[in-house]
Amino acid sequence: MTGQLNINRLRVFPMWRALLVLFGALLFGLVVSAFCSGWLGSAAGWEAPAVMKTATVMQNALMFMVPALLTGFVFYGKAFRFVGLSKKPPMSAIVWMLVVYVAMTPAMNWLVAWNASVSLPESMAPLEQWLKTQEMAAQEATSQVVDVSSPFDLCLTILLVGILTGLCEETFFRGALQQIFICGTKKGHLAVWISALIFSAMHFQFYGFVPRLVLGAFFGYMYLWSGSLWVPVVGHAINNTAVVVLTWLKEQGAAASIDSVGAAESGVSYAAIASVLATLALMIVFRAYNARGNG
Repeated sequence: MTGQLNINRLRVFPMWRALLVLFGALLFGLVVSAFCSGWLGSAAGWEAPAVMKTATVMQNALMFMVPALLTGFVFYGKAFRFVGLSKKPPMSAIVWMLVVYVAMTPAMNWLVAWNASVSLPESMAPLEQWLKTQEMAAQEATSQVVDVSSPFDLCLTILLVGILTGLCEETFFRGALQQIFICGTKKGHLAVWISALIFSAMHFQFYGFVPRLVLGAFFGYMYLWSGSLWVPVVGHAINNTAVVVLTWLKEQGAAASIDSVGAAESGVSYAAIASVLATLALMIVFRAYNARGNG
């Protein structure tokens, strides 16, 4: 089995210069994609769902994929190798990732429910109201992106939101950003959590910040310990696809209960506790297995 990344062998380059190029390209992509999306909604007269889906494609490409590959090319010379896309993932790593993902689902559901119920002190009421307004706006945008009216539309949404978004976001946050922090600090754990923190913050959803932080760290460790970016890409794509499918099922009146497994009305459920313990145990085994393969 292909082993984990060898941090000590990674090429060293000025970390802050790389971050400047990466986020500078991201901002440029944001401006271009925002302009194009606005034009499609006004001049072209497209309806909101179509505009949001098209904007998702442009944002994924211009804000995430292009900046990541550009940074890899400028500072490493081989863009796809730098972000980890040139390395074929071992099937055993994919299987392990899926097993861990299933095991952590009850714990993640509990985190989602807990984070959504967080209340700020009364003195911070204006901030809390603003956060809730932003959350509602983000949920409205998400509902437009995953709005489907036919099986074909469902497949198209899975392709754009599930697969493409998973690929582009992982290329940026794990392939480029995490790699930059690893090369700059030589500390894998620090790089994983800083990248996960930025990943969650850039979604601008306070009431989903903690579970998205944990999910980002999970993807980060899958990359760090497998050595192939395709492992977290598959995980991210499956996670996003599950959101799309569950949303569609609920709209069709078919109640999907998988997103409530582990959640409790008060306190912590036994399912969530068992999920945490199982996830930690599987992560330890996953790391040891990859370390042995690297030895």
